[in-house]
Amino acid sequence: MKIIKRFFDILKLIRAFTVFTSCVLTFAILYIASNRDLCVYTTEIKIFLVIICSSITMGTMILNDVFDVEEDKINNLDKPIANGSVGRVPAAISGTICLILSVYLSYLIDIKFSICVLICALICAFYSPFLKPYGIIKNLSTCFVTSLIIFSLFRYIPKSHNCAQEMLKITMDNETSQNGKDHSLHENPEYESCSTPETLVTHIMVSSFLFFWNFSDELMMDIRDFEGDKASGINTFVVQIGRKLGFLCSCLSSRIVDVWSYNLEEEIDKVCKIVEDFPYISMDTEFPGVIGKAVGKFDSLSEFRYQTLKFNVDRLKIIQLGLTFSDSEGNLPEGVCTWQFNFQFNLNVDVYAQDSIDLLIHSGIKFKKMITDGIDQNRFAELLISSGLVLNDSVYWLSFHSSYDFGYLIKLLTTQLLPMSKNQFFEYLWDFFPNIYDIKYLMLALGPLHGGLQSMANQLGLKRVGTQHQAGSDSLLTSGVYFSLIDVYFNKVVDNEFLGKLYGLSDGYSSTKMQFSPNNNLIY
Repeated sequence: MKIIKRFFDILKLIRAFTVFTSCVLTFAILYIASNRDLCVYTTEIKIFLVIICSSITMGTMILNDVFDVEEDKINNLDKPIANGSVGRVPAAISGTICLILSVYLSYLIDIKFSICVLICALICAFYSPFLKPYGIIKNLSTCFVTSLIIFSLFRYIPKSHNCAQEMLKITMDNETSQNGKDHSLHENPEYESCSTPETLVTHIMVSSFLFFWNFSDELMMDIRDFEGDKASGINTFVVQIGRKLGFLCSCLSSRIVDVWSYNLEEEIDKVCKIVEDFPYISMDTEFPGVIGKAVGKFDSLSEFRYQTLKFNVDRLKIIQLGLTFSDSEGNLPEGVCTWQFNFQFNLNVDVYAQDSIDLLIHSGIKFKKMITDGIDQNRFAELLISSGLVLNDSVYWLSFHSSYDFGYLIKLLTTQLLPMSKNQFFEYLWDFFPNIYDIKYLMLALGPLHGGLQSMANQLGLKRVGTQHQAGSDSLLTSGVYFSLIDVYFNKVVDNEFLGKLYGLSDGYSSTKMQFSPNNNLIY
């Protein structure tokens, strides 16, 4: 098992999929170039070039992880160097060897080509520690490496039918030469360069296309990360001219908006206005797992569950809150419909269950950013109480298996530990949230449906927007599940028997009392 784990750690370290993609892309370019008479390569040369491109890719990926290890310890614990599966020093040596190998193999082919590869290798080596923090230089260096490799590949690679054999022969001659005279492949009469005036323009056009295509891709990624980079002080090119590219950011914005400390008041104002026309709020939270269970004698299973909930909520902190707004028919507002609030949370200080945090890290939760830009819970509670979302009989809260979700919200709103008794907890619950429908509780009446939120969505034929196990995406999916459920199984009318009940904590409903089939046909 250790050998298998080690093998997969190495695959993660070198980004096996990225390397495979690089190999396929390189071979495809060589194949197309040969068919279009841009250059003709022997099979041996193609193999050498694929190995060279793969070595550069692996070396760059490994060294990038070596230099970013401290950041990855917070944001990307699945990376082998960050979680300690692979040592930092051996990884740095391996990455350096990959880059040196690429330069050596290119030298065996052609000296001019090797110079180009050397330049690319140096850029890749210095990318993370020196180039990455500097906006436009970061973008240009990445694009330059790609275009230079392709240009030199076209211009300086031999297309002799026997060039690979000749290459090895000359290399051996160099090692055994008695008179000290050096030979190179391009001095051999069988060598024929791809560099001709007729093809120069074509080579420049292809390389330029790749350069600008990569540059646009880099910009699009920076635009996507605009708010986060700006708040974290990362001086990308888009951050530098952010005002001029603001319209691009708006065009690329999704249905879900991230809320941090720096845009909290602005987004709360929007929420206060939107709830007037869209008073159905689908809610989900992300929290750091479960660290223990209640111990003692309890009058009922639901009381045990509540005391276990209290034990955990009292000791842990909420991580994310997702709110999705809709009207009574399930229609979403145009543009942004979901707000994802990110709270202060520090993995070095706060308590958590490791398996839950690993899941959230894999889902893309930005824990490092939460340290510096996370929302203060007390400030959020003040704004939420005066927002019109809570303490409002006109607002309906929709959720899925949400006892812990509401537990964290009540703790946040009261700034106190949860009440000692379950009955007192429900008094707080109904005061702050007069109208609640828990989908998991509704499912007690539905024999054909079962499982978690994603399973329910799959059974109802719903598509997810965003990333699973992020509160914004989960709340948006919760909205879709609820309205699809009541449309198909409840004929759009939900009995008051389900109002204000939480699955696992509320007593009084028996799944054997009645069951619904699609289109509201009762089964007794």
